Amino acid sequence: MRILTRHLLIAFAVCTVFILTACTVSLLGDITPPVEFQITQGPFNTPAAVTPTGRFEPPSGTIQPGKIAICGKVNNGSGSEIPANLVVSLKGFDQQHIALQTSLPLDENFYFCFSNIDHEDKRQYRVETDYKGLIFQSEMVEGGDIPSGSTVDLSVTIYDTTRDMSALEIERAHVFLDFSGREQSMNVIQLFVISNLGMYAIVPPETGEPLLYFDLPQDMYNLTLEGGRLGKRFIETQFGFGDSEPILPGSSQHQVLYTYELPYENEENILLSMPLPVNSLTVAIPAKGVKLESTMLLDSGTRLIQGISMRLYKASGLSAGQQVDMAISGWPPNARPPGGRALGNLILGLSGFMLALIAIISWLVFMTRNLRLHSTEISAESEQDILDAIITLDDLYRSGEISENAYRPRRAELKEQLRQEAAKKRK
Repeated sequence: MRILTRHLLIAFAVCTVFILTACTVSLLGDITPPVEFQITQGPFNTPAAVTPTGRFEPPSGTIQPGKIAICGKVNNGSGSEIPANLVVSLKGFDQQHIALQTSLPLDENFYFCFSNIDHEDKRQYRVETDYKGLIFQSEMVEGGDIPSGSTVDLSVTIYDTTRDMSALEIERAHVFLDFSGREQSMNVIQLFVISNLGMYAIVPPETGEPLLYFDLPQDMYNLTLEGGRLGKRFIETQFGFGDSEPILPGSSQHQVLYTYELPYENEENILLSMPLPVNSLTVAIPAKGVKLESTMLLDSGTRLIQGISMRLYKASGLSAGQQVDMAISGWPPNARPPGGRALGNLILGLSGFMLALIAIISWLVFMTRNLRLHSTEISAESEQDILDAIITLDDLYRSGEISENAYRPRRAELKEQLRQEAAKKRK
């Protein structure tokens, strides 16, 4: 129950700060596909050509009934040459299991085409390639969105690497304080949304070393890392932990989300350390009963979020390594009193609401697409927005970030929106 509550708390905190700031974030984790898969053999390297419209397709009539073709091109976003011996792989996922995998080399123009692929409505397809030790992937597409006998473009962009971190910045940092956990404790949830403004994938200085370092209070406990665990992507350090995952070029391309507990007996001092330059920092606390004092944060007033009044404090233009001091005191009236043993009514009362928001979280991913959150109910502005949202939702479902009960209804809703948009164009 405690673990479930902590995950519900994280979900609520993330949704809260997103609603407050209209931002997007990726919650995709450190996903390693299962070992079991079936390697499918077949005529996957049918010669293909670029059409006058720029699409890369197999020759007319070569796609068999009930089959599809998955084609595309490998591009280098850093502007360097593409190796002539680069190999691309096609993977098909049935839920979280690899059901299909095959590979082929690029042609002399860096195109590829997997022809006569089994067409399964619920199977998800993705193309990837290993370049300089990093795996670069195309978008994910579901078979149900590909008409039988047609071709889908799943091009891949690769990047050269650098260890120069000067292009990194924290676009948005969020801190959420909660007082409804265990007795004499305070939950701290921190989220960093990171951008790479350069043209190269930024990698750690040495293999197995962190790229980013995050300091934690010495008296913290119960650290929970979303998207991985200590020993893999995240590495324990003397003062906290480090993140070893490379960061690709793009805005809001990388996210680090974690939560921990601090001893709390009606007052506590917290010192936040910024691992990179920060454009915007927002701290959210319950509006009633809790007081925050800081020499660096400005009171931005209260906001009513789903019936809960919260007070926001903000700072901007922080430099790397700069520390933000916070003196916290008091108790919110809707949490358990100091020394109380019952789980906070706030979390229990909101658990249904937080579960309902899981579908909204799926809209907040920004791994390879630029989605924007306009309100708690997101309205796509074009067919492409809806298609991007479907791909994003599929990514989260495949990676296990959302359940099938949340995934299926939301996907059906998006496909209905897509149908309505198409109907508007026909009028």
